Amino acid sequence: MCLEELNAKEEKTESVIPLLLLKISKRLKAKGDKDLEEWGLTLSQIRVLHVIGDHGGSVAQKELERILEVSHPTVVGLVSRMQKNGFVNVSVDTKDHRNKIVSFADKAFRHKVSMRWKHLEMDEHLFRGMTEEEISQAEMLLRKMYRNVQDWDEGSE
Repeated sequence: MCLEELNAKEEKTESVIPLLLLKISKRLKAKGDKDLEEWGLTLSQIRVLHVIGDHGGSVAQKELERILEVSHPTVVGLVSRMQKNGFVNVSVDTKDHRNKIVSFADKAFRHKVSMRWKHLEMDEHLFRGMTEEEISQAEMLLRKMYRNVQDWDEGSE
């Protein structure tokens, strides 16, 4: 068996899925950031806006950290840049003064339709050539993988 055949055989025993997921993620982020540049937003900031929208237009900063699974400093940086650029407002929680509430600013509302269109456009490219069943299956499998990684990270098997 030549070295080429041995390498090919070794490659087949290892899953390429983690590498493919990483490559897809990097490409989606790069494309998303490039497309959103015209509005002065990044894909990470769009995720913040989606969470705010899912919570009726305002959300506690701590909740953003939990949902986005990022650190406090990361959320503070995202929110402060978005506030500086006029996409969100930040206020003190009247129920607990230690917490901050992040809400849509007028500029976010003005761009909402365009941002939604970009999201749909990304989905269209990502799922091109796939049936509804394949998309559903892919989502189910990716959610399973994600739960497995969470369990692994938390030390349970």
